[in-house]
Amino acid sequence: MLKYKKILTSLVMLAMVTATNLSAQGSTVAYVEVQKILAKSSRVKLIEKKMKREFSKREEEIVNKGKELERLQQKYKKDSVVMTEKEIKRLERDIITRGRDLKNMQSEFKEDFVLRRNEELGKLQKEIREVITTIAKEEKIDMVFETAVVFYSNKVDITDKVLRRMK
Repeated sequence: MLKYKKILTSLVMLAMVTATNLSAQGSTVAYVEVQKILAKSSRVKLIEKKMKREFSKREEEIVNKGKELERLQQKYKKDSVVMTEKEIKRLERDIITRGRDLKNMQSEFKEDFVLRRNEELGKLQKEIREVITTIAKEEKIDMVFETAVVFYSNKVDITDKVLRRMK
């Protein structure tokens, strides 16, 4: 953690020196808060809806398998007293197998969901960068900072311009 802080501090210092040098040369510098754009973007909500539609059947299947497993566990608790040893062993194996299968399904679902969501957000972030670049060229901005900025004035914040352009 200490190493990470040192690297981050170094990046902040480098950004400050670069911004100061550019400013001294008459260059323009701007800042954009991509996290704010992502938080306020209607496109993120559309991505979330798309993901929900895309994964809803699998999610429903997982829920149903969970209910079935729960039903078998209840049956085991309730009926194991009157079951034969062979029936108990078979039911125990079935519960264990279904539990393992359910965990695997949940794990695969989560991995697939995260990968797909990252893919969609990656496309959006690429578009955001393109809009930032377009605005920077139009306004003759020499450098746009996205992270590692300790302080910035509203004069250099182009986040709202990017948000408006994204709509």
